[in-house]
Amino acid sequence: MANWYTKARTKWSTSLADKILSYQQSNGGWPKNLDYASISAGSGGNDAGTFDNGATITEMVYLAEIYKSTGNTKYRDAVRKAATYILTSQYNTGGWPQFYPLKGGYANHVTFNDDAMAHVLTVLDSASKKIAPFNDDTIFTSTDRAKFVTAVQKGVDYILKSQWKQNGVLTVWCAQHGKDDYLPKAARAYELESLSGLESVGILAFLMTQPQTSQIQTAVKAGLAWYRSPKTYLDGYTYKSGQNSPIVAQSGAKMWYRFYDLNTNRGFFSDRDGGKYYDIMQISEERRTGYQWGGSYGDTIGKYASSVGY
Repeated sequence: MANWYTKARTKWSTSLADKILSYQQSNGGWPKNLDYASISAGSGGNDAGTFDNGATITEMVYLAEIYKSTGNTKYRDAVRKAATYILTSQYNTGGWPQFYPLKGGYANHVTFNDDAMAHVLTVLDSASKKIAPFNDDTIFTSTDRAKFVTAVQKGVDYILKSQWKQNGVLTVWCAQHGKDDYLPKAARAYELESLSGLESVGILAFLMTQPQTSQIQTAVKAGLAWYRSPKTYLDGYTYKSGQNSPIVAQSGAKMWYRFYDLNTNRGFFSDRDGGKYYDIMQISEERRTGYQWGGSYGDTIGKYASSVGY
């Protein structure tokens, strides 16, 4: 479940390292969606950094790899600065917002969306355990690693407290939750409060990498049971992104929705009007083809779970 780690370490050639470095903000984070292969060098800045779409985490992993291969301390210092940014931006309750400094609105919620928090926790956990590319003793000190351990423990605590219950039964998570009340929250107009078939995969996978306390085992088993329930997937269908009618019949396939009603597990779709629809053809073509509404999420987490003994 950490294939993104390998991608982060090979995404750009070493010749682009200085360009990547040039976009690090004064707070230690990076903006999102930067195509380093096609843009000119930046000049830093004071804007909010983000964990959205892999930003900051991807750069941090990559520059740690470059430091290991070059020994140039400017890359190490950038990685350290990014780590400080991550620690500073963590809420006291254990979660992370989408942007920091805070921008307001839904971006202030604890963000599981697009695996943002799962990526943050994975990089901190790897750094604390000296897992590549953080396996060079000169990148972080023992004091740093102790701080990472504490941050990860707080993050796990937040995850466990925010797992949604239906009639007292643990299920999965929303794409974003309140930082203090732990409850599911809405984001954009077409991202309503819901259970997330997509984002819950990364959360469960991360929990499986942690020391398997009874509470974590209970959370993981409940999440897997939710995915395995016939009530959460369409049997005999697959999802093909970008098509006008993306839900396609396919023998032997299973499709999980991205969004589910919090109490009924009924999959639904939304549009820019904020409405909730149960037929994907009822939403606009722009949203139908420009957003991922389903996928083989349960198969993905099921295979990973089997590989680690669940």
